[in-house]
Amino acid sequence: MIFLFSLATLLLHVVAGDVISPNVRHPMLYFDADDVESLRTKAQTTHLKIARQISEAGKVLKEKPDYYLPPETTAEFNSKWNEVYGNNLCTFAMYCLLNPTDKKAFELVKVFMNRLTSYTTWYVTASATDEVPIGHTLTGYVTTFDFLQHRFGEKARKNYLQKIRKEADNLHEIYLKQRAGWTRQHVHNHAPTLCLSMLLSALVYEPISPEIAGPWKNASTILFEKALYIFSFITDGTVDEGVAYGSYTTRGTFQYIFLAKRHFGRDHTKNPWLRQQFWFNYATVLPGFQRTVGIADSNHNWFYGPECQLVFLDAFVLRNGWGNWLADHVRENRAKNSPLAPSGSQKWSITHLELVFYDADIPPVKPQAPDDSRLHIFHDWGVVTYGGGEPLGAPASTFLSFKSSALNGETVSHIVEHGLQSTPVGSVEKGWWHFNPGHEHPDQNSFVFAPNGRYFISESLYGPKHTSLNCALMFSPHVTKDTCEAPWEGQIGECGKWLGYKVFPVPRGRVVTATQDGGMVHIAGEAANAYKSELGLRSVQRSLLLIHPDVLLVVDTIFFKPESKIRKIGAYFQNVMEKFQTYQHRDYNGAQVIYPEGAYSFFWFRSDGKPSPPAITSTLSGPEFRAKQIHLVNVTHDVTHTTPDDVTRIAYVFHGPRRRIGAAKFDANNSPLTARLSVYVDDVTHHVEMTSLEATPDRRLAELGFRGYARVTSRGVVRRFGAGAEPEVDRCDVIEGNRASTDAMVRAMMPSCDEASREAGKSRVRSAEEREREEQERERKKSATSSVSLDFFAYNPVPLVACLLLVAMVPYSVVYYRDVRWKKQRRFFLVLFGLLVGWCFIGFKFSCLPPSQVYQNMKTRESCENDEYDLHKSSVVVITSLPFSGADLLQLSFANISDFFYLADGEGLNIPPPRDTFYDTNKFDLCIWPSSTSDTSSFMRTAGWFQSLKLEPALLLNNLPADVPSNLHLQQRFRKLKRKGIFALNFLSGFWNTKLSWMRESLGPEMRPILVVRDPRDWIFTLMRQDVAEKISYRRRRWVDMFLLQGIKPCAKPAITPRNFDQSKVKRSTHVEQLARVWSISVSEAVNQGRSLQIVRFEDMVRDPVTTFQKLMSVYGVTLSLPEINTISRHIHSGHYTLRAGGPLHSDVIDEWRNSMSIDDVRRIEEICGPMMETLMYKYR
Repeated sequence: MIFLFSLATLLLHVVAGDVISPNVRHPMLYFDADDVESLRTKAQTTHLKIARQISEAGKVLKEKPDYYLPPETTAEFNSKWNEVYGNNLCTFAMYCLLNPTDKKAFELVKVFMNRLTSYTTWYVTASATDEVPIGHTLTGYVTTFDFLQHRFGEKARKNYLQKIRKEADNLHEIYLKQRAGWTRQHVHNHAPTLCLSMLLSALVYEPISPEIAGPWKNASTILFEKALYIFSFITDGTVDEGVAYGSYTTRGTFQYIFLAKRHFGRDHTKNPWLRQQFWFNYATVLPGFQRTVGIADSNHNWFYGPECQLVFLDAFVLRNGWGNWLADHVRENRAKNSPLAPSGSQKWSITHLELVFYDADIPPVKPQAPDDSRLHIFHDWGVVTYGGGEPLGAPASTFLSFKSSALNGETVSHIVEHGLQSTPVGSVEKGWWHFNPGHEHPDQNSFVFAPNGRYFISESLYGPKHTSLNCALMFSPHVTKDTCEAPWEGQIGECGKWLGYKVFPVPRGRVVTATQDGGMVHIAGEAANAYKSELGLRSVQRSLLLIHPDVLLVVDTIFFKPESKIRKIGAYFQNVMEKFQTYQHRDYNGAQVIYPEGAYSFFWFRSDGKPSPPAITSTLSGPEFRAKQIHLVNVTHDVTHTTPDDVTRIAYVFHGPRRRIGAAKFDANNSPLTARLSVYVDDVTHHVEMTSLEATPDRRLAELGFRGYARVTSRGVVRRFGAGAEPEVDRCDVIEGNRASTDAMVRAMMPSCDEASREAGKSRVRSAEEREREEQERERKKSATSSVSLDFFAYNPVPLVACLLLVAMVPYSVVYYRDVRWKKQRRFFLVLFGLLVGWCFIGFKFSCLPPSQVYQNMKTRESCENDEYDLHKSSVVVITSLPFSGADLLQLSFANISDFFYLADGEGLNIPPPRDTFYDTNKFDLCIWPSSTSDTSSFMRTAGWFQSLKLEPALLLNNLPADVPSNLHLQQRFRKLKRKGIFALNFLSGFWNTKLSWMRESLGPEMRPILVVRDPRDWIFTLMRQDVAEKISYRRRRWVDMFLLQGIKPCAKPAITPRNFDQSKVKRSTHVEQLARVWSISVSEAVNQGRSLQIVRFEDMVRDPVTTFQKLMSVYGVTLSLPEINTISRHIHSGHYTLRAGGPLHSDVIDEWRNSMSIDDVRRIEEICGPMMETLMYKYR
């Protein structure tokens, strides 16, 4: 009877879900029970700096229990936003775990838990449909249960589990109904908060009842996985809601990443978004580490963390010391007082996890950006920052940011407009159903400027969504009836508490260019599409030029459509810390803020000379936006426009107290497409030229001399923004037989490879003194003898005279042969003749150079000038590579830029082969076409195709067969470019690698070749691997057969066989060796023949696509806009796209050969390709 009663009681408990499995030991969420002692030891030693904060939390809990404990009644708990209790509870629980002897603290935590358990609901009365407070409370509740379960009594544990089940069931029911936004808005901050609480509940409850906890775990996991999948396309590491709310999102997302790896074995640490998340924290923090850029709804800094997130990144993702370094600096510089001190409801929310995640074995290391650049581009977010992560008071401790982006970022806006189909986590339909950028602001073309770390021009932080509060332009009269700022009209979505985002097409601005040169920075953006089309705005441009760390020039350029009725422009500037005062600079109106070291001032002037007085005001944001004073300067400009070329330009000069600003004005030679102005700073006049962002590449070339957007001249120094330095390819420095000189020249052709550029620079420095010594020796020999130079006759005049006398004697002797006087003088002339012959012979024989080398050096001298890289109207970019080398990635750049008309193999490139030969221009071979054959009859047809492309492209494209759909598409693209784009031809077959000299003869010296190379070991492994789909494997086998067949075929005249080609040796080789010789010969010939050549490594494109493509294009004077950069990075880094040759494209693809290729094959490849590999900076294994 007793047994049956016990069994019935047990069953009841099981049904009620109140039995705690005897097999589960707590803690178990973030660490095991066996780890507790180790954690206590760390808290007293290596983790002491973090443990002090936890001790502080325990101390204040005991000192002010009435303040930190939740109220006794449900009504009082629900009367206000109550996330503070769940946030603090986690750290209170960690304190009790680390200090088991502190009974007072533990008793208070029990009171805390019991009161939360007693409440009938956790909803806030004023927000009865908002589950966010429940998510915070449940997270703290479950975490505390896990940490201290072994210390709670059985009855308490049963009550706590019942409460966990009730709240988790409620959240899961809402998930099933999709009633709330967090159930479908995957990258919004609400989603990870609620999903985390449901997941923690599931992990704690699953050992008791998998049937009950399973749906919670499944729902939360689905939502997190979908969010991380979407984030993986956001390859700049940003969160569109800004830094403050971004820390809210990462608070829950990072915990899921940790828990998924610990409990489910799912590893997300290679997610491309996660790997770039560090820069979202580092490049957005202002000098002094106390403020962050306040884009979107924001506090002065982070809501949650960021120390916890940073130590997590270092421990599990980066492991390079950067995260620990920044966490230390943020922790050490934390403000103690408002408004910069962390909120009391958030400061301890994740301190307990900071202690868990921190790895003291990783020493802090100061972060280092590529090229030591202080300019950071967030290409998905549409934000550029300069000077982030610097200590206050450091040299040039200035912060500048600029924003002009698509709403919700480039990736999400693309999904909103096109959807995301057939993904591993399900489809995401197009539209706004899955996204909510309500915390964003109408702030396209806005900027922040903090010279010397001082808040000068700032955002308005958390507040109503008004354009006038976001350092942007407004226009009058308005076109929206119910606009909130009549008669002014701002950007789309303004006026509400949340941004009105449900608009199609997606409103967007874009950063067109962001470059630096010589310590100056130029950034420019276009925002016309962020305004309603009814305003008639053709272009709304804002250009920033940082002349000195504390001198900023801003130029607004506005073009109107003919039907526009705009008559006024309003510019707004904010400061949330200090009031503005009126200021007069000469005849110009201005405003300034006063700091202890002096005034930070700005003034403005117009291209038409009209004055515009300021209106200085202050406004108070409402309590729902964390009430604060916002100080404003409004400058209103009257405008007139009668023709499409009428342009309104206004310039603003911002400067710190230590600068002497003199005259500033627009120059008289302005044009509709180019602003020219001069600014006098510290006795130096800076002449500034900025082209319109609408200007065509040819127009920019004509105005500035290159294809960028700005040029500054001061003290005779010209700085070109957007044009990289031309590679210093000096062929005269190449010494025959000197490997180092050859390597230096080739590496100079690799400006997109940082390692190669550094080595080329070192080589130039090493050889500078050698060249000087050689020049001195050459001059000495030249003065000592007349036969030292390259040309024998030019610098050996005596043998030349002797030869001329000999020539003159021949007719003389013929004419006077029978003359008596000749007979008498014959002996004399014979002796003289003999002496002259001997003199000539000695001159030729003992000259410093033999005649053959004299001829060769004469030929070299003609082509010894540095290669030219600037693009001309008649230039043609030729991309060539071996198949499977990754040259198709260049399509991401050339096909998306209006400067170029891109054509690839199989897309209109049906190049006719030479007449009467068996060559197929679409198939690989190694034969060399001598440049001298470009005008021979057999090659005329092929050469004619290239010349037609250069001289008559419209005729060539119009003659393409009309029945091929792709040809019609090409013709339409060409007409869209108005026939002004430069052709970029991408040859992927490898056929043209050995024919660049011949092609140069056909296209002229303006040809600009690009050679794409891939590590031969990786290239051969890719061709030979079998673990791929059958279709891809078949295609690769066909290419291998072609390589092997053409690699041993003799070349038909007049083509010639490459150097070092031994046909019999090739035939006796293995397939790996044959392919290695194909790579070595093909790449070597392309390098030898290429003039004005750029070499791009596939590995650089994969590792750092942004920097690589920027440097590649800057050599041609072309800048990439942020949307263009984003397209490149998203395709290469997200891991969701494939190469044209087949196979997934991800960051690890370049290293797969290391673990899969036999060491014998690697050694054979290195023996054959070694010299060329070393030259191209490929290291031996």
